[in-house]
Order: sequence, then C-alpha cells, then structure tokens
Amino acid sequence: MTEPAEPSPDPKPPDRADWRPPKQRQSNVPSIVIGAIFVVIGVWYFLDQTLALEMPRINWRDIWPIFLIAIGGIMLYRAAGRRT
Repeated sequence: MTEPAEPSPDPKPPDRADWRPPKQRQSNVPSIVIGAIFVVIGVWYFLDQTLALEMPRINWRDIWPIFLIAIGGIMLYRAAGRRT
C-alpha cells in the first residue's frame, strides 16, 4: 500500500505590491456630475475670458437654486442606491 501524500504547503501569501483595496460598492455618478459641472464652468470661462468670444451672460442670482436641486438629487440618488 502507498502512504498518503503529505498535504501541500499553504500557498504563499500575496506580496504587499499585489494587494489592492476592496472595490467600492458606491456609484461614481455624483463625482461625474460634479466634475461635469466644473468642466462646463471652466470651458465657459475660457471661451469668454481667454478667447474673447461673446458668451451669453449668466445671472448667477437666478440660477443658484439649480445647484441646490442638483446636490439634493445626488443625495437622493445615493441614498436610494444604498437601499437596494
């Protein structure tokens, strides 16, 4: 009869260089939306100030509530995403 084979040694633990943090479960949509807003504002400013193109004037006093609505929408979207 043959003797049972010795159990194989445990595999070598991964090196620190191979370690990666766990993936996040949250959506990155809010980051994309905020980034897009900054890009649009930056392009607008660049076209208006640097290239001296006539851009329509924005009355920030009238549109600031849109930012509050966007922030609230992002918060609701994230909260709804956590529930599912």
